[in-house]
Amino acid sequence: MRGYRPRRTFWFATKTQPVYASDAPLDNEYHGSGPLLPPEGSDHLRKAGKWGRFLGIVSMVTLGLMVVFVLLMGGTLLGIGGSQSSNIAAWLLPIVILYGGMFALMLYLAYLLYQFGAKAMTAVDTGSGAAMTASFGSLGRLLKILGILTVIQLVFMGISVAIMLFTGASTLLGAF
Repeated sequence: MRGYRPRRTFWFATKTQPVYASDAPLDNEYHGSGPLLPPEGSDHLRKAGKWGRFLGIVSMVTLGLMVVFVLLMGGTLLGIGGSQSSNIAAWLLPIVILYGGMFALMLYLAYLLYQFGAKAMTAVDTGSGAAMTASFGSLGRLLKILGILTVIQLVFMGISVAIMLFTGASTLLGAF
C-alpha cells in the first residue's frame, strides 16, 4: 500500500504508558530548526518586539530623568531650608524611600518590556526556540506584575468608594 502511514492512537496518560503510541516526533514533517511561525505571525512578533524594545528604552530613559529631577528638587528643598534642613530631611526621607521603591519597580517593568522586545526580535531573526521562550517568559512576568498592581489598585478604589459611601450616608443620616 503506497502512502500508508501507521495510524497514531492515543493512550491514557499515566506515568508508565506513553501519551502517544508512535515513536515518530510530532513535527517530523517540518524541517526547521526553530519555532515555526507563519509569516504573518513572524511579522506580528517582530513588530511587537520592536515596539516593546522602543517602549522599554524610552521608559528607562524617562525614569532616569525623573530620578535626576527628584534628586535636584530634594537638594533644592534642603538648600532652601537652611537651619531647618534637618526637619525637612526627616520629612523628606520617607517620601524619597517611597518614590525610590516606585522607581525601582517601574524600572524593572521597563526592563522586562525591553527584554521581551529584544528576545522576540532575536527569536524571529534566528528561529531560536530558547529566545522565544525567554521573550514570552519576560512578557508573562510583566503581565503578572501588572495584574497584581491592578488588583491592588481595585482594592484601594473599592475601599475609597466604601469610605465615601459611608461618610455620605452618615452625613445624610446625621442631618435628620
